[in-house]
Amino acid sequence: MIELLFIRHGATAGNLRRRYIGRTDEPLCGEGIAQVETLRKQGLLIDELFVSPLLRTRQTADILFPKMPYTVVDGFAEMDFGCFEGKAADEVRLYDMPKQSTPVSHVKWFLTCSKSVLSGM
Repeated sequence: MIELLFIRHGATAGNLRRRYIGRTDEPLCGEGIAQVETLRKQGLLIDELFVSPLLRTRQTADILFPKMPYTVVDGFAEMDFGCFEGKAADEVRLYDMPKQSTPVSHVKWFLTCSKSVLSGM
């Protein structure tokens, strides 16, 4: 039987600030390193290791399994949040909203941001 173990990377500064960092290539912050080091103490055993191309995932792998080679899989990269990329959650609510509050203006705004997000996929 094959078992898959999915591990999320440790925290980054953007994560702690509640930013949508998707494809932004941030390193682990001190707290993120501590999270991964805590997980390492569980002594996880694996046969193969796959990571996304982002630095934070490679750092997580290096801390958890320091002597194990890994395969970088481009398809594991996080999504690009388009016009929301790098913005904090509370900024997104107000980001570029149309000043005139009509259903048509809101739909145009949503479609513009959606195209930006989908083009990064």
